Amino acid sequence: MRSPLSVLLLVLLSSVMSAKVSDSLLAAGAGKYHKGNYAKSFEIFDAAAGMARQQKDSATLIFAYRNLGNICSQTGRQVEALDFYQKSVSLSDAAGNLRESANTIRNIGALYGEMGDYKKALANYNIAETISITYKDTASIADCANNKGVIYEQYLQQYPAAILEYTKALELYKKMNNEERVSIAYNNLGIVYKATGNYEKAICARSGLRNRLRSYDTS
Repeated sequence: MRSPLSVLLLVLLSSVMSAKVSDSLLAAGAGKYHKGNYAKSFEIFDAAAGMARQQKDSATLIFAYRNLGNICSQTGRQVEALDFYQKSVSLSDAAGNLRESANTIRNIGALYGEMGDYKKALANYNIAETISITYKDTASIADCANNKGVIYEQYLQQYPAAILEYTKALELYKKMNNEERVSIAYNNLGIVYKATGNYEKAICARSGLRNRLRSYDTS
């Protein structure tokens, strides 16, 4: 089963992170996360969040809460994940950082999808997409479209809507020259066309995928 594209990478950008909380502490949390040591990663980011609260360091707290949400999502603690994500969104909104709000709201959409609440998943993807359009964040717009396609195809069996979203994502990924995402979109379209019995278009989508993979391998 294909998963929606989520903002699950732990973003550690010194240009936007406050120096009040040690970069090395945040990096340690990210390192443990990527190694699959979620318990230790949670412990580190929870400590970072505590320090950030004491120091009124909202920029770091936004990232810490999102990362704690990511860890909870990865370990099946969905209610806790939602709580951390909502805290991150509230702080982002208060700081006027709507780009970060959109990223976290997209994760909330993925979380609701995992929980089987597809109506709320789509609603959150739509909110994230609307914000991303305002900021002309093409990558986020494309990922929202792809994720909506996953919901429409895999869970609601609304194939025309899935095709519409996957096609939108494909065109945006092409404009970005993001070969990996283009390949994902072609693959998704091929699968949904096959499911609807449109084998000619399925073959075309698969051909597009093969051509992209071939050019990617030789580049």
